Amino acid sequence: MSTPRNETLVDTTPLREMLMQTPITALNPKTPITVAPAATLADAILLMNENRIGCVLVVDDNGRLVGIFTERDMLTRVAGQVANLNTALVSEYMTPDPVTAQAQQPIAHALQILSDHTFRHLPLVDANGQLEGIISFRDVVTFLEGKLA
Repeated sequence: MSTPRNETLVDTTPLREMLMQTPITALNPKTPITVAPAATLADAILLMNENRIGCVLVVDDNGRLVGIFTERDMLTRVAGQVANLNTALVSEYMTPDPVTAQAQQPIAHALQILSDHTFRHLPLVDANGQLEGIISFRDVVTFLEGKLA
């Protein structure tokens, strides 16, 4: 396979190595906005709007992550289908048992998950499954902009 004459190949090895060695904590994970499974859709959507975020995490009474409710869930499961947002429970429309990562894992791992599943948000849990934070694809992009500038 040949390279066009005017195109320069860029060695991405240092970037790949940095993403493999830098933990997710370097992305400054956010404190997630959470709701209980018994919260209404109206409550969850209001929190998302007030906080200008694309998802809320659903946690049980012990603080364990049981689901995620995202903008995608709103569009595919709620919009045009739920008559009363004040009575419908978020637990009925969330994505249960979401894919997670741990904060000490490399950024490359988070990128792989986000890419493979076409997610925009990734919850972070500790070794006991307790919620620790959340990152977004935008957090990764912002981090890379800072490193590549």
